[in-house]
Amino acid sequence: MQASPAVDHLLQCVSGLNDGGIFERSVKIRANGVSTDRALISLPIEVLGTNRVKGLAELCKSLNAPDLAPLLANVDRAVSVHIGADDGVAKCYLEFAPQTAPEAGLVFLASKWSGTHTVLNHYHSVSHLPHAEKQALLTTHIPDAQAQAAALALLDLARAGDPDDEAVMLQVSEVGSARHSFDISVADAGRSVGSVIGVISDLLESLGQSAARIPAAAQSALLGHVAIGQDAAEQPFATLYYGARAL
Repeated sequence: MQASPAVDHLLQCVSGLNDGGIFERSVKIRANGVSTDRALISLPIEVLGTNRVKGLAELCKSLNAPDLAPLLANVDRAVSVHIGADDGVAKCYLEFAPQTAPEAGLVFLASKWSGTHTVLNHYHSVSHLPHAEKQALLTTHIPDAQAQAAALALLDLARAGDPDDEAVMLQVSEVGSARHSFDISVADAGRSVGSVIGVISDLLESLGQSAARIPAAAQSALLGHVAIGQDAAEQPFATLYYGARAL
């Protein structure tokens, strides 16, 4: 695997805490470029120890987190913790079960930071909605026709692969900004990135990029989930998560 400074640092931060952990790569596509120095590590909440507030603070200190107050206030409700690296941005997500979530439908509460700038993201499940309503959400909030068609194709793939015939989809918002996106899980479909390259190509083309920008190693890796939407600056983006494996 090609050396990646942010990813290598992330792996160092969890050395000794990776019991039961999952490592996943990703690539983020925007009109101004493609970012591949990215990864997400998912860990059982037990790695934080009996004092989860202290454990989370120590874990994120290694990633230079400036403000973890919203996460620390809810860490005892969480069932998993996820930390990520994205070039100059570090991330920490808390994952909740329905019965322990701080608010109805909240699956992830995520703090993301670069230097002293921190944002808070909420990931709410819309998986329970009828398929037509999920389609309506995508067509309403994704203005570009080509990106919209790719998102709908991924949604259909997610539905076809799910044992309950129900596409798993999250709606993402960011406190105090125009960030609005959707995360569609296609993991149950068991498809590689290369096997859906037509859809991926359409998605990249909508952002002025080419499928040739996708890392070669990703082509044979299983596609996990895809985020599509607009960032805080109201610019469109897409993120492909792939190659999930045990640490």
